[in-house]
Amino acid sequence: MTLVTEKPESEEKKTNANPLARSSTTIAVMTGPNKGQYFEMPTTGIVTLGRAANSSVQILDKGMSRSHASLFYKDGKVHVEDLQSTNGTYVNKKKFPKPVALKHGDKIFLGASTLLMVVEKEEFENKEENEISASSINLDKLTRDPLTKLLDNQSCLKCLKHTYRDSKQADSPFCMLMIKIDDFDQVKDSFGTMGSDQVLIQIADILTKLSRDQDFVCHFSKEVFLIVCPESDAFTGIDFAEQIRATIEDSAFLYKAYQIRVTASVGISNYPENGMQSETQIVEFAHNAMHHAEKSGKNSASMA
Repeated sequence: MTLVTEKPESEEKKTNANPLARSSTTIAVMTGPNKGQYFEMPTTGIVTLGRAANSSVQILDKGMSRSHASLFYKDGKVHVEDLQSTNGTYVNKKKFPKPVALKHGDKIFLGASTLLMVVEKEEFENKEENEISASSINLDKLTRDPLTKLLDNQSCLKCLKHTYRDSKQADSPFCMLMIKIDDFDQVKDSFGTMGSDQVLIQIADILTKLSRDQDFVCHFSKEVFLIVCPESDAFTGIDFAEQIRATIEDSAFLYKAYQIRVTASVGISNYPENGMQSETQIVEFAHNAMHHAEKSGKNSASMA
């Protein structure tokens, strides 16, 4: 079975293409490596989920077992069964070692970051108008900062809004890092605009290399960068912030014959731990945490 990312074909085409009868139940992948994909449940047979190449649905989530779980119809309902996986299978955050019947809206948690949701096929017929869809933002249509080539301020806020909406819908965490280069004005005074620009360009390269594919890396303003990290909890955010801080401190930024040394103060905010009521609040929390890191002596990371 192959996951699809486009609208389902007509029932006539599906019947001709696949001998298995299809139900109206659709399994949508809300988060994780296969985010935005979905498949319709057959009324007969078993759908296996796992990292193995021979799984009906292969999901390359590092926390999933090779044969992690299966989905099947029984007594008119879709059931999920854990296949003695290492990390278990959870339905609505409760672990079920035995088969459990699923209902519309149930959330199945697998591996490190994969969340499936049980929906009706009709909800995907007009998925562009329906918030149940696990849509992904089109990075090609976002504007970028001409200096660093990172997403600019406006694009960053679009990505943040997108991530906040998806996280609320999928009941999954995300975090934001606000990174400020310490004493940046001194760098500009010593090496001029061209020298300070080279520092920004090289830091942008560091942030891009350290970030995951699903992270949104932005040049927010002057010496401030933002990284929006979907499906990341507070502990992941703290570890990532410390990795960034240490890498910047250990790096020599080259400009002509000079090796410029700088440090950074990093603020971390996290949803839902910070109790934010809107996506803009995560920026405020990260900003306050960053200022706390500065007041604590700079070259440090602080959690909101």
